[in-house]
Amino acid sequence: MFLCYIVVSGVAVFTSPEAAVEIFAGDNWVLYSIIKSITFSAGIYIVLSGVRMLINEVVTAFKGISEKLVPNAKPALDCPTVFSFATNTVLIGFFCSFVGSIVALAVLALMGQAGIAVAINSAQCIASLLLWATAGVCGNATGGLKGCVIGAFVHGIVTTFPAAGLYPILGALGFANTTFSDTDFTLVGIVFGNLIKVVTGNTIMIIVMILFLLPIIYNYTIGRGK
Repeated sequence: MFLCYIVVSGVAVFTSPEAAVEIFAGDNWVLYSIIKSITFSAGIYIVLSGVRMLINEVVTAFKGISEKLVPNAKPALDCPTVFSFATNTVLIGFFCSFVGSIVALAVLALMGQAGIAVAINSAQCIASLLLWATAGVCGNATGGLKGCVIGAFVHGIVTTFPAAGLYPILGALGFANTTFSDTDFTLVGIVFGNLIKVVTGNTIMIIVMILFLLPIIYNYTIGRGK
């Protein structure tokens, strides 16, 4: 991460000294890069430590649910659980997905210039870190370094377009100028956000409850016989 900070900071210093002074708040740009890279690494370490601790507690507590409420259910764990399997591909995946999101941003900008009404959704580095890094780890596991680079790059593109599609819906709900980059959130949000235009709120609640109960009913009926 230090390499990323030192390159970006160096470019800022030599291309726009006035803006760099404001960004670095008077600090030396090399020292600033070192501190920020250490802070980033410490944050990742804290996330991984917290995930390990959560897994040790949740998986044990989940055993009762898997035996009584939803037979044969398995706990769904968050993305950072895979980070420790390939630590180098975490950053590779993040950078490649970031490049992919920039490409998608450029496509959205060209669509806007062509008269197509689209939201220009910038790359969300903080929110997408877990997704982008996970794409790199999974791509590396299935296709090596090439899979890591290509898979993460495509993932960066894929996560940007749905987020842009969700942007107007959130604005209609009172959350203007905000969006989320999680693909599951954006896809479900687009579906239900447009669905509420044709059905009432109570109907939406009934649909959500049915979708929630379907896996439980399946496990108690068809799934139990398998």
